[in-house]
Amino acid sequence: MTRRMTWLATNLLGAAVIMAVAAVLTAAAKEEGDAAAIPAAQPLQDSPQLPPIEPLFDFPVRDTSVCIGGDGAYYLTGTTGYPTWWKTNEGIRVWKSADLKTWQPLGLVWTIERDGTWQKEFRGGKRAIWAPEIHFIKGTFWLTYCVNYGGTGILRSTTGKPEGPYADVKPGGPLTGEIDASLFQDDDGAVYFVYQDGKIARMKDDMTGLAEAPRLLKPANAGHVGFEGAFLFKAGGRYYLSCAEFDDRQHYNCMIAGSDKLLGPYGDRYLAVPHGGHNMFFKDRDGRWWSTFFGHDPASPVRERPAMLRVEFDKDGRIHPKQSAMSPEVETIQILVAMSESPSPRYSVSGADYDADGLLEVVASRLEQGGGKCRLRVLFEDKRSGKDDAKVITGLKRLSDKFHAPIEFRSPSSSYVGTTQIGNRNP
Repeated sequence: MTRRMTWLATNLLGAAVIMAVAAVLTAAAKEEGDAAAIPAAQPLQDSPQLPPIEPLFDFPVRDTSVCIGGDGAYYLTGTTGYPTWWKTNEGIRVWKSADLKTWQPLGLVWTIERDGTWQKEFRGGKRAIWAPEIHFIKGTFWLTYCVNYGGTGILRSTTGKPEGPYADVKPGGPLTGEIDASLFQDDDGAVYFVYQDGKIARMKDDMTGLAEAPRLLKPANAGHVGFEGAFLFKAGGRYYLSCAEFDDRQHYNCMIAGSDKLLGPYGDRYLAVPHGGHNMFFKDRDGRWWSTFFGHDPASPVRERPAMLRVEFDKDGRIHPKQSAMSPEVETIQILVAMSESPSPRYSVSGADYDADGLLEVVASRLEQGGGKCRLRVLFEDKRSGKDDAKVITGLKRLSDKFHAPIEFRSPSSSYVGTTQIGNRNP
């Protein structure tokens, strides 16, 4: 959740600056008018390929979380409250599905104003619930959450129902002073509180607080798996810690490190789901593994909508996206229309920048080489309607027709735009 980088920026100087020191990058960014410092991150390896991804439903959600309830149904939550969610929102919403396809809204199951205690305090005009997760443990539902600039907490359903009502396990104040709360239950029944960048502490048996001092789970090749969005799960007898991290291109990725033991040592961190930062993993009723997805950065195939994709484990136990039937055969040529201060904007394909004529030339060449097995995806980073953009759109549509390549356009505000015209469906 990049909005929380402002929280980290308290002790960091500068914004919008990229510095390279011994192959370690420190970046800065800006979200909703707040200067946000991005923690140091090493350049990452080439991204695994993503399969086609579409939103589960058309409602703004960040930090998507899914679990299976005791009734066998699937439940989903995440950060809501667009467009003010960076600073304020109402609370926590939950959705329900029988098949991971059709989702029924259960509404606001917990609100700051109605149910909150310490969460009601405004801090610099900010009061929002960020990154709630939903878990079914010990026969009931639990919602972990953090308050922007206020700390973490856990809510327990007092009825065992996903609708609640929910009671805070520590109504007098936060469990920790950091962000991004999660829960992990091991095979022996012990439950652990996981948060921020991979900190972990065992919960008391009655789930009312931490039973021990937290410790940080570190990968072998870095100071942390990622700077936020920590989630821990177990598959095939092995522990996996996932976290969110920016790479040197400002892609908000899901990084993972694995271990044979809960507390480590953990192996090297690696890029598991590109553009998939602050996700979580779950196994469906048929034993298939999934990663949730919401899409933060402009190069993401979806933006700030709930989504998910199948994942699989390779022979070394590493996790990567499972390709759909079309993915090995059909190449996606992704074009980023990026914000530019210059009168002649440039366009990016595979990390290289072009002007309008150069872009159309390189795309035509790629389509010709692809032999009719390509599709075009155009991502608009900002709202632009200059003559160069019109020229590019017209040219790409012409190439799409010529080479019979499907083409789609996506808007800057996260919503799907369509294949025939540029528009925007803001909620």
